Amino acid sequence: MADDALECANCGHANPAWAQVCRNCGAQLRAAAAPEQASFSAGPLTMSQGSLLAMGGALGTIAVAILIGVILGGVLPPAPPPVASTTPGPSASATPVPTPQVTPNPSGVTPNPSATQAPTLPGTLTFGLGLNVDTQRVTNPTDTFTPGTTFAHSIELTAAFGVTQIGEGVYQVAEDGTETQVIDPTGNILNVDPNALVDGFTVPTNALLDALGAGTFVMRVYRGSELLAEGTFILSE
Repeated sequence: MADDALECANCGHANPAWAQVCRNCGAQLRAAAAPEQASFSAGPLTMSQGSLLAMGGALGTIAVAILIGVILGGVLPPAPPPVASTTPGPSASATPVPTPQVTPNPSGVTPNPSATQAPTLPGTLTFGLGLNVDTQRVTNPTDTFTPGTTFAHSIELTAAFGVTQIGEGVYQVAEDGTETQVIDPTGNILNVDPNALVDGFTVPTNALLDALGAGTFVMRVYRGSELLAEGTFILSE
């Protein structure tokens, strides 16, 4: 071995004089600067005694911490899950429902909305057994006529007739209230005074019985298509 060669104290390999560690096993060839830290060879990796003590202390601290965690984990109960805080909101206020007001009906009679009053006619129709030629109003008023009597009727308006002719229609009334036309008003035309308020007419009851027969009848008086007056009479045999 050359004079400047360094022999490894660990494996005996000859290394150059300038080498710091053995080129065969990696052991340190020169003494460390600090005498209190003697080198300790442990195979290829060389660590000082102080480093080993520090590493051992750290590992011991970690082991103690792990042991304490295991012990506490088996003794202490698990923490309850967090409870979500709920902020109470304003309670919904119910809208008061108004109480319906019931109006008492003192009469106790329920009105019928479908019932309608008959329209007021501009004239009246009156029946009788005779006629006053001066006033053109009937005498001996009646609505029932028998054979041998006179059938008289008069029409009285609140305003003048305004026309020279009017039409009279006659309708026979059945027991169930249905009507059948027996005299057409457009074919039964009577002359009147256009300036008069009243006008009357007569005919033998026998003539009506021959034409219509016995029964209940309705007479309607028209001025054109306008209904002026109407009335009910009876022909009896």
